Amino acid sequence: PGPASRMSVFNAPASTLAVASQISNLEFAVEDQYGNGIPAAQVSFGVVSGGGVVSTAMTTTNMQGRASPGTW
Repeated sequence: PGPASRMSVFNAPASTLAVASQISNLEFAVEDQYGNGIPAAQVSFGVVSGGGVVSTAMTTTNMQGRASPGTW
């Protein structure tokens, strides 16, 4: 794979959740310009607005180029 060029949602929970619910199966794909997953890429997560906390603020992508913020 080439250098990382995009990060997109790979897996997301239902679009509607109850207030104060935890989101746990959110996963992102880090890919090069050809759509190949980038393994071992450093990824950081943070909440910009709306409140909440991610359980994993910094992680590394797996062999398929996917990363998760844990629970949110």
